Amino acid sequence: MATIDTIVIWGFPGDVKDRELRNLLWTLPEIKDSWLTPDDPTCGVARFFSQYGALNAAQAIECHTFDANHQLSCSLAERNPEFGEQCRRQQSRDYFAEYTETSIDDRNQVKQRRESSRRSPNKVFIGKLAATTDKEDVAYELRAWRDSIQDIRLVPGRQPWMPVSIFVDFKSEEDAAECVETFSSGFRVTTSRSLGVVEFAKC
Repeated sequence: MATIDTIVIWGFPGDVKDRELRNLLWTLPEIKDSWLTPDDPTCGVARFFSQYGALNAAQAIECHTFDANHQLSCSLAERNPEFGEQCRRQQSRDYFAEYTETSIDDRNQVKQRRESSRRSPNKVFIGKLAATTDKEDVAYELRAWRDSIQDIRLVPGRQPWMPVSIFVDFKSEEDAAECVETFSSGFRVTTSRSLGVVEFAKC
């Protein structure tokens, strides 16, 4: 099976420009190319150098608010489209049926169940940290959980100046949940003066 390195993003306003899509994506690690689909200007496609880059981007973009009034949704593409090829918004026909045939409340419940099933309860994602951030900086900020942390993995940006992402593996779900709650307003790294976002990592 081919590696999926492409994501689909929808929810943009109808007058969105390619430039605005590029501005949204340029800080993400491993970004390769992006474009708006010709048949639906509210839908964008982004391709990365690896599936890991695509997954990391989908994690960062999901539920992002664009232009103050439009909340974005994001998922891996069903397949890797060539440039200009039409690409579906949803990952599967079942997902598409859920999205179009159910009410808004039902869709929200389905989304919550899906997010819960994809969530990794022991792993925390910290994104949008300054490029100068290293594992030691993060370990210091997480010192209250040092006995519960199993591993800290840093994902550098594609370019030296791009933000980095961190994945932290905890021994228990309780400590991971406590960490997410503690840094719900942002993860501040004092050495680099950056403020990152913290949430449960998705499988």
